[in-house]
Amino acid sequence: MQMFKIIHRQAQKQCSQLALLAGDIAGSADSPPTDQQIEVHEELKKELADAEAELSELLDKDIAAFNTLLKEKNIPSIITK
Repeated sequence: MQMFKIIHRQAQKQCSQLALLAGDIAGSADSPPTDQQIEVHEELKKELADAEAELSELLDKDIAAFNTLLKEKNIPSIITK
């Protein structure tokens, strides 16, 4: 559960940053994005890729292991997809 909370907070932070970046770029539609905006975009893409990898690991390993334990106890498993 702790990992989920961490991932959720990261996702919220990234969404906020992305919204700010989109607003900045939209506000200056007559000119191309600044170097700083491009830099922020690249950093956000990297953070998103990292978060997706963490989520994938959580779903593929941790939830799978948990489902195995549930199955041993005849409890319905968690469906992730």
